[in-house]
Amino acid sequence: MKIIIVDNEKSALYSILDQIIDNKDIDYKLYMNNPLDAIEYCSNEVQGAFIDLRMPLISGEELARRFIRRNPNIKIVFVTGFSTKEEPLIKEFKDNLLGILYKPLDPNQFKFYINEILKNNITKSIRIHMFGTFDIFVNDTLVEFNCDKSKEMLALLIVYKGRTLTKNKIMEHLWPEKSYNKADALYRHSRWRLIDTLKSYDILDLVNFSKAKLNLNYSNSITCDYWDLLEKEIAFEENDNRYKDDDIFLREYDWALEYWN
Repeated sequence: MKIIIVDNEKSALYSILDQIIDNKDIDYKLYMNNPLDAIEYCSNEVQGAFIDLRMPLISGEELARRFIRRNPNIKIVFVTGFSTKEEPLIKEFKDNLLGILYKPLDPNQFKFYINEILKNNITKSIRIHMFGTFDIFVNDTLVEFNCDKSKEMLALLIVYKGRTLTKNKIMEHLWPEKSYNKADALYRHSRWRLIDTLKSYDILDLVNFSKAKLNLNYSNSITCDYWDLLEKEIAFEENDNRYKDDDIFLREYDWALEYWN
């Protein structure tokens, strides 16, 4: 598990460090004088952040906002030695916020938050079928999409396997005959519905949602028959018909033909 600790007080950093230094399951990064550098480190692999609310270069709230923009699933624990109104923080940060850790550090409270971060980031097994009907399973549970185009958008991202797709490129694939304004509106709606679906299965980190571009955040916990075929360069027997018919690979989508030869 990866966590970030940002605090401009050395004593606070050392108090937290004392609690985690012997835990081999925790990979940590400390920031004291350079909190803005933590933003670059905050990738999708970082599960939690302990952030001081009051710092000279940037407020804890603003740093948390920037973390969440880079990593929508990150869990935030604010750290402070002052009395704090918690309701506004809960209202703004919602599911990302685990709570407030008050100084001086209570080891039991800190351990509770560490366990909550672990609990919220148990690795999920994702299995993807690209031949025949396109389906995705999370821990063997079929993902049900509430929008056909959001499902198709995800299929396209899976084909690209981590490479970035711009909004315009996605619109060209999914709505080739629509005007730009119409395609743009459909793209925004489908993107929103995809976020909604991934959230409901707690796999929002499967896709990196940046401004006007998307890419799949794939990992070793994801298996995909199409990727297996490409990577293993499967040799076919003369009478083996698996994967041979063009209409089998993502047969619901016309654009898929250009990716299957």
